[in-house]
Amino acid sequence: RKRFLQTSENLSFEVVNTGYSFGATLAAICALRYASLCPTVRVSCNVFGSPRIGGMPFRKFVNSLPNLKVMRVELNQGWVLMPERTKWDHAGHSIVVYSLLSSSGGSNDTNKKDSF
Repeated sequence: RKRFLQTSENLSFEVVNTGYSFGATLAAICALRYASLCPTVRVSCNVFGSPRIGGMPFRKFVNSLPNLKVMRVELNQGWVLMPERTKWDHAGHSIVVYSLLSSSGGSNDTNKKDSF
């Protein structure tokens, strides 16, 4: 591992992590760790449906790394229930997708397009 990290400083590449749900959590933690260990390598993390991972100190640390870019895509459903009085936060940038489709699967008559 140390040998790889030493040789990676001389290479020009970008590391991309991705995941969904619990895999998104693992991808974000992996990206954070790699970006903090290899500050000369650009690291991107594109996750889908990720739960909140850490508190405000974690969020600030993720957002402070200049070589790390975290993008979260989520549906505006709110299906992940959090225990009361928790201090969990999302890290990185969020892309929230709103669907205007009715629950029956048909389109909404007042507005037939999805918005981003």
